[in-house]
Amino acid sequence: MENNHILNNGGIISEEAFKLILLNSRDIITIVNKAGEITFHSSSTKQKMSYAENQLKGKNILEMVHPDDVKFVAETFSRATQVEGAAEKVEFRFRNEDGSYLHLEAFGNNQLNNPELNAFIINSRDITPLKRAIEEKNQIILELCRMNENLEKYNFITTHNMRGPLTNILAITSLLEVEKRHDEDLIKGLRISSENLNQTLTDLILGIESRKLDPLQSDNIALEELVQTEINEFKSELDRVNANVLLEINENLTLNFPKFILQYTLNTLIKNAIHYCKDSQPLELKIRAFENASKLYIEVIDNGLGIETSRLKDRLFGFYQRFHKQSTGRGLSLFLVKSKLEALGCKISVVSELGKGSSFVVEIPIY
Repeated sequence: MENNHILNNGGIISEEAFKLILLNSRDIITIVNKAGEITFHSSSTKQKMSYAENQLKGKNILEMVHPDDVKFVAETFSRATQVEGAAEKVEFRFRNEDGSYLHLEAFGNNQLNNPELNAFIINSRDITPLKRAIEEKNQIILELCRMNENLEKYNFITTHNMRGPLTNILAITSLLEVEKRHDEDLIKGLRISSENLNQTLTDLILGIESRKLDPLQSDNIALEELVQTEINEFKSELDRVNANVLLEINENLTLNFPKFILQYTLNTLIKNAIHYCKDSQPLELKIRAFENASKLYIEVIDNGLGIETSRLKDRLFGFYQRFHKQSTGRGLSLFLVKSKLEALGCKISVVSELGKGSSFVVEIPIY
């Protein structure tokens, strides 16, 4: 005999019609007993989570909840079983058949004391897309806050570096005007201060350009060939420091990426390895690349002077940061590398110890 379900108005619908109603419902309907064991879940579960009908039957619902949410859900369920009728709304993560987790918004209804049902009914809705949108929005806000903080630091440093040469120019100009002098030393000082000011303005423009998020053309890059080309460009400098260069890159390894940014990154890291090598021993430079978990990693390792990463922390890739007395650079290269890579969704990090060399790692997502 066909099973029937009674509607609120006294009408009767068939079992098949009832299943069709559940299938077309936006909600996932789950029925559990007082112990939390699933006794029924609607066929819409197959659409939302890929579980076959009755595949979850007999499982404790807490087994399917994300470990970080189990305590909260268990406490909420315990409270809900003490009060008849509708329970509080909760959000938690529920394990999908493929092992991933969906964000669910659930409403419970305690019918454990109802002799017709003797169950706890849960109506849940998949809010994963909404959660992802919120997370992306929050990530954008965090990135904007970080960029704003960097711009404040950038503004302070640039203003400070411009003030010095500008003050010198004004002072020298006053001397030339008041004393009617044509002193070569004053004119030389004027030229040096003007050059310093011009360099600072150039750096300012470079820094601003580095934060632009313009769409870039990706190139199909043979990585081993590109690295070898960059190594060849530094041949004379590498020979000067008796460098031993080791490449660990599969010749078939390729990626789609803006070529000039990768060139600039490798150029900067190789140049730094040469510049900060030890006078007392040959430079050992190793460049390796490998794929792991949908990401490409490029590692540039040297045995040079190293830096105190534990002390410097966030300053490592900062604007106008220099960490050794013999540094003749302006402290811009690593800042620009990091800025450009982050604008493309990549990362760069460093592990280093003073006197024991450095290991820079570039992390590029593979799409």
